[in-house]
Amino acid sequence: MMESAGDREVLWQPTGRQSLWLANPAYEAFFGGAAGGGKSDAMLMAATRYIDRPKYAALILRRTFPHLKELMDRSQEIYPKLGGLWKSEEKRWAFPSGAYIEFGYCDTFDDIERYQGRQFAFIGWDELGQIPEERWWTKLMAWNRCIDPGIQSVMRATGNPGGPGHPWIKKRFISKCHHDGYIYEDPESGMTRAFVQSFATDNPHLVDNDPMYVKKLMLLPELERKQLLYGDWEAGSGLALDELEESVHLREPFELTPGAWRLFGSFDWGYHHPFSFGVYAANVDGYVVKIDTVTSRQMQPGEIVREVADHFKHKHNLDIARLDYIVADTETFAQHSSRDEITPTIAEHFEAAGWVLRKANQSRIQGLNNFRAYVQWQDGEGNNWRPRFQWFDTPGNRACFDQCASLPRDEKHPEKPAKMDADPSGQGGDDMFDETRYALASRPIGPAEKDEANFSAFSREALYNYYEKTQRHQPVFEGDDLDGTTHPEFGKFY
Repeated sequence: MMESAGDREVLWQPTGRQSLWLANPAYEAFFGGAAGGGKSDAMLMAATRYIDRPKYAALILRRTFPHLKELMDRSQEIYPKLGGLWKSEEKRWAFPSGAYIEFGYCDTFDDIERYQGRQFAFIGWDELGQIPEERWWTKLMAWNRCIDPGIQSVMRATGNPGGPGHPWIKKRFISKCHHDGYIYEDPESGMTRAFVQSFATDNPHLVDNDPMYVKKLMLLPELERKQLLYGDWEAGSGLALDELEESVHLREPFELTPGAWRLFGSFDWGYHHPFSFGVYAANVDGYVVKIDTVTSRQMQPGEIVREVADHFKHKHNLDIARLDYIVADTETFAQHSSRDEITPTIAEHFEAAGWVLRKANQSRIQGLNNFRAYVQWQDGEGNNWRPRFQWFDTPGNRACFDQCASLPRDEKHPEKPAKMDADPSGQGGDDMFDETRYALASRPIGPAEKDEANFSAFSREALYNYYEKTQRHQPVFEGDDLDGTTHPEFGKFY
């Protein structure tokens, strides 16, 4: 916006919140909150910081081309006044120094690869909340660099609450960084990040030109009103398991008292996608711990069996043959025919290699609800208790916990977890979550009494049912620092 300021012309004047974000020295800075807070304009101007230096290159991204076009159209009002020349085929602005600002879009994770090997001192993503997974953002950091030592390489993003990226953005920025631009330093990498809250009333141009705008936002349903008018990141977190807390659900491993625990396994099959195998221990009080998680890909059944057995033998002195049962996804049992010939199922291949699998309950709605009941540890009245399920703190389990803790809900079916597939390299996905869900579903909280009349005598199901009813274990947790905690429905844990 061209304004007069004495003998000079002011092209654009930032608001207070925009200034706070633009001046922030953190490596990553997220400007997010209410709709209409001037975030897109701030993004366009943030990219111009070093356009007077010939080695400078900036990249501004959005999720889809139609949304990108809106941003490019807005740049046409600003960048020519800074000496920019539009290169239509390359979708970039070239400046007299030789610097340039490029526009792009990434609709899928694979689209990010088109920037591989290139160098951008500035990478900005407008409307970051449209990215479903954190790895999109961190992958781009590989190309955030510049050979000019006088240029600070930075990552910048804007966004609103409520999109598919809400869960991981909240975890990465909102929960760790104070809203006024406080700089958080990651304890592992030493890299810094910051969050600046935006509000609709921050944008005087919007309020002045459309005085009804704020009133229109007030007419939205409660959830959308909290997100878009007030920029409330606590409203509708979007997480499938927002109960998970690292300090609560990860615990130091302890020795499993012989005879006090029932050991069982869970398996999610995958070849091109990762497989996941977990070993669990349950006591008679209904408490379950996950001992460890093993995941890999592109392995045949025999190789998987050996890999898992070796891991638990050497890391935990545990013989996989001791497991009472192993549940597995139904795809493992699916039969496929070719030229009227039925080929062996994956489960049959595993049985030949030493594992006898039983079908898991794969209901996504029931499974998620059961998972939530297991990890619940507090209520709305300030009461806390030990959750019925925890992970031993191991590298494999930490990866599993992180996947479970960052998984969003299905946007169209909030009672379901979103389906997240791994990329072609095997990164991402929800395989460890599914495997954990199968395990807990095999021991549902408050199960109905099984009708033995439905079982054939000496069948595997009858034997399992008999074992469940007659097995009795010792209480545990003697000397544990969480002794005495009480669950409101399930009573005291030892």
